Amino acid sequence: MKRTVIAIAVVFLLLFVAITVFKGRSPRHVHQDEADTVDMAGRELIQQFWRLYRSATQHRTGDNTRQAAVEYRQALDLNPEHEDALYYLGSMHFELGEFREAEQAWLRLTRVAPTGSRGFSRLGSLYFCFEQDQYFDLTQAQRSFERALAINSEETGPLLHLGQIALVRGDNDQAAEYLDAVTATNFRSVPAYFFKGYIAWHAGDAAAAEELFRQAAQHQGPAQPVEGVLSEGDTRSGKAILAESGQCRAFQSHAENLPSPEDPNLRRVMNERYRMLDTFLRGH
Repeated sequence: MKRTVIAIAVVFLLLFVAITVFKGRSPRHVHQDEADTVDMAGRELIQQFWRLYRSATQHRTGDNTRQAAVEYRQALDLNPEHEDALYYLGSMHFELGEFREAEQAWLRLTRVAPTGSRGFSRLGSLYFCFEQDQYFDLTQAQRSFERALAINSEETGPLLHLGQIALVRGDNDQAAEYLDAVTATNFRSVPAYFFKGYIAWHAGDAAAAEELFRQAAQHQGPAQPVEGVLSEGDTRSGKAILAESGQCRAFQSHAENLPSPEDPNLRRVMNERYRMLDTFLRGH
């Protein structure tokens, strides 16, 4: 009888030790398993995001704009605050003429990155687009470019756009100040010389107008980044931050495809171009 009691006591003791060990170690093992599962799921989400982002970028550079927009949006479903994905999603919608979606993407970008200039520059481009009426707003465009310039003063794009807005408003003196600031930083800015030439032409200074028009013609070419209505802006290095959009080129087109500086008909072409620009500005 005594041995039976002792045996039972030993069994209970062993059970107690086993339960104690289980209670002491099991939670740690369970939490570790859960953490490993979470880490694996997180890694998979990150990998999935980058697969979508790289694929979207390939479609963007391959001019498959629609598919790029789809995949940038899918990537943002996984990482809603990725700045480049927001930036390019807006750009893809802009190219497709989907201005509401472009505005939404760039507004999100300004909230995610309020100290970055890109979202504000692109919103300025949208509001300064003559080809669409719903979002065209000179006041909004000016505020957006001023904000972009305040954030990054090394970009000449916002300065150029502010000069163009001043031209549309009929304030040629203010426009000249902005354009002078552009050429002081980027001496190869074709649009800045072109529009400065228009200001001189409008003022009746034919000699100054021709000289500035000739400078614009000298600097044009494939190596010259063009800061058009849609560009985010050139840096001091002269390299454009992004390529020109195919949308909204009504203003920019006046400063494109200039004749050779040695063209004997340069003055005639200049007068034709500036008369066309003058008509355009008076119409807006």
